[in-house]
Amino acid sequence: MDLCSYQNVKCSEPVWECSSSGLCIFHDPGNGKDEETSRLVWQAAKAKCAAPVADFSGWHFPKDEEGFRGVTFSGTVKFAGAVFEDAVRFLGVAFNESVWFDGASFGKNARFWHATFAKDASFDKVIFRGEAEFGGASFSARAIFSNAAFRRLGGFGGVTFSDAAEFRGSSFRELADFEATTFKASAGFEAVQFKKDVNFTRSVFEGYLLFEGARFNGPPGFEGIVVRQGHSAVLGLDPAIRSLLP
Repeated sequence: MDLCSYQNVKCSEPVWECSSSGLCIFHDPGNGKDEETSRLVWQAAKAKCAAPVADFSGWHFPKDEEGFRGVTFSGTVKFAGAVFEDAVRFLGVAFNESVWFDGASFGKNARFWHATFAKDASFDKVIFRGEAEFGGASFSARAIFSNAAFRRLGGFGGVTFSDAAEFRGSSFRELADFEATTFKASAGFEAVQFKKDVNFTRSVFEGYLLFEGARFNGPPGFEGIVVRQGHSAVLGLDPAIRSLLP
């Protein structure tokens, strides 16, 4: 039996009979051409949620109206290099262990409203081509969004970051929304490119706020923010922008 030839991970799945590239049904980008095949892919994905390690590295996820809505991932989860073809929903999802989305690509809107991340969550080098919506989510450990590309809305309003929030080297092409967001540890925005508006209105910063090398298109929204350790905890801001701090 021929096995999937996907190069970036060791895959023990058989080659899908409809694949022209020697890939399994989960890695082949043609798996969304009909509803039945899409359904089989998503059924298999949801069946892995209780596994000690749910490895979706390099998977191609076709369109699905429900996505992972309300799912609990019991163990470690790997979405490294995964491709989400259409809008995907992680609404109310619970990640009980570490999760990696490193290098993943979201073709349309990615909704993580009220998701909970109990351990480290890494979105390093992720491309969000649609709106990235994390409103109301909570990160209990490190949240890593380094070198991520937000092509549309980067929505983090009402999110709670209990540990370090790392956005180093990321770019926001449209609105970066951090309204009423709580940062209980350091918030790292070093070398971030804010190409449109950025909104920190009513956010709370309990640790250091790092902006070394960050670029702004216009004045950030700092109305009503709280910096527990005072202005000395805000590092790397241009003096003209620093003057906007309350």
